[in-house]
Amino acid sequence: MKNLKASGKIVKTDTYLARSGIPWQQLLLSKSINLASKSALQKDKRSELFKYSSVVYREKATASLVNFTELLKSMSDLESFSGAAGHSGGILKAKNGNLLKIFDEENSNEPAFLSNLPCDDPLRPFTARFCGIREISSRKYLELENLTQDCIAPSVMDIKLGKKTFIPDPKNNAQREDLFLKMQKLDPASLTSEEHASKTVTKCRYLQFRDDLSTTSKFGFRIEGISFSKDVDSKCEKPEKIELQRMSKPEALKNFNNFVEANNLEKKQVVKQLEEFREAVTSSEYLNNHQLIGCSLLFIADSKILTLKLIDFAKSKKVEKNDEKDDSWKIGLNNLISDISYIPSSSF
Repeated sequence: MKNLKASGKIVKTDTYLARSGIPWQQLLLSKSINLASKSALQKDKRSELFKYSSVVYREKATASLVNFTELLKSMSDLESFSGAAGHSGGILKAKNGNLLKIFDEENSNEPAFLSNLPCDDPLRPFTARFCGIREISSRKYLELENLTQDCIAPSVMDIKLGKKTFIPDPKNNAQREDLFLKMQKLDPASLTSEEHASKTVTKCRYLQFRDDLSTTSKFGFRIEGISFSKDVDSKCEKPEKIELQRMSKPEALKNFNNFVEANNLEKKQVVKQLEEFREAVTSSEYLNNHQLIGCSLLFIADSKILTLKLIDFAKSKKVEKNDEKDDSWKIGLNNLISDISYIPSSSF
């Protein structure tokens, strides 16, 4: 096996070590992995990544050898992408500007939801365009419109809607140490003595804890992430992910206010657009027949103009007439509009 020396590190070639279930693109683009420079890799065409250690994926330690040649051929068409919520792990940006989101069991509902949405439905203008399923190196991706593609200097805020953001799944009953550590960091007092003893929790337990800890369970909305443009970044302190996850409603509204103020948006216009959005989505015949769980309302501020989009339909599905339906996302939207409407104008 040939060795390639680059940036002072020895990188073995021919194959690379990838953990089961982790996309090659994510491993290659991750800043946390020590590997040779991209140019050096492209010269050799093959490489071996090793010692990939992450608490989140430690339990997926099954290693497999993967041919790297095909991925390198597509490298020039891909780059990593991070949205307001910081979900860069499974999202890539294609050369045409569209976003590529890993297609798997967890988001298998999204293509159907977007494909079947009628062009004349009131919801349509508030969603990203679905461009089909794209395969890269035997891995499938959803190709979606990049909602900030034509923006000059966008700031983005992701607000998760609904009193429950996940659907319990028996597959998520495995005991996980990484989620225990996350809970311990966020709120150690919430862990039971049994959980302290085993130092593990299930994914369902963690997701319910996250909803309860934030404003989700009580008010039906929470700020999932905020990303400021370079133009306003120096003026505003971006809250850390951990701060957002345990934020009270007054703190959430303060951060909402900061986003609006930093981007020179007018309170009346923000409220008006939210009310117009509510009118459109509540009159959608398509949404009357679908359940939305874990969807997000995306606020895109660019050059003093606000755009609203509804995203994340991975858990959305069609429901029959007599089926029980969770519409708590509407409660969250109503609460959000009501709360920001009563914030003193001087705060904006």
